[in-house]
Amino acid sequence: MDLYPANSINTGFLTDLQKVSGMSGARAVLTRANSRMAVFDDSDDLFYIISTDINNNKTIVRYRFYEEPEPKPEDVFASKEEIRELKGEIENVQQSIRDLTNAITNSLNNSSNAQSYTGSNNYAKKHVQRPNGDSRSNEYAQKSNESESNN
Repeated sequence: MDLYPANSINTGFLTDLQKVSGMSGARAVLTRANSRMAVFDDSDDLFYIISTDINNNKTIVRYRFYEEPEPKPEDVFASKEEIRELKGEIENVQQSIRDLTNAITNSLNNSSNAQSYTGSNNYAKKHVQRPNGDSRSNEYAQKSNESESNN
């Protein structure tokens, strides 16, 4: 007679699961020293792993188990409608990015034009075409005018 039916195997299949009645039943199971075995609760979805050390001191850990549901096909694949919605959202984001890029570019161009305008104003102040056809720079013209007025 086998004292450990939970460990008996017939042709590769488990022939007898050892069932117990709660934690007290798991404590009452006879086990070999330095071994590990699983026993199943007969009234709940629980199982117990009984581990023993070399002195046959038991450690019992209780686990709850449940059936793992198969993934639903709609969770794995996107429908055509979901793909269309996603495509629309992507196009909206792309358009927003284009709008922001254009706004930034326009802002930079306006800023650059303002600097160019200011720069050309400074250039114009230095190099003004005089009404009498004198195209000398203002600094030179001022010096010339000062020297002419001093004479």
